[in-house]
Amino acid sequence: MPPPDQRGPAITIDGEANWVGRTPGCVLLRTDSGQVFQLTGQAVSTHLGEVRTGAAAPQQRMRVTGYIPEVGASVCGAVRAFVVEKVTDAGH
Repeated sequence: MPPPDQRGPAITIDGEANWVGRTPGCVLLRTDSGQVFQLTGQAVSTHLGEVRTGAAAPQQRMRVTGYIPEVGASVCGAVRAFVVEKVTDAGH
């Protein structure tokens, strides 16, 4: 985790993504180590559109590439955001 006032380096992480949560716009990824991030960014919006049309599953194992931004507001509550630049299916 980067300091609250600095953007983190670009990284790739795997985890279980829940694209349809209780809060609209709240897409969560739970990493293999148990960390939870709110996924955000244009790549997330594009993939969320695929979920809404049925072209992608509402819950799936994903690999995302991006970065942790400076601390900011999250529609998901007390979780850190992860700005996604690339989304791929990591399989089961």
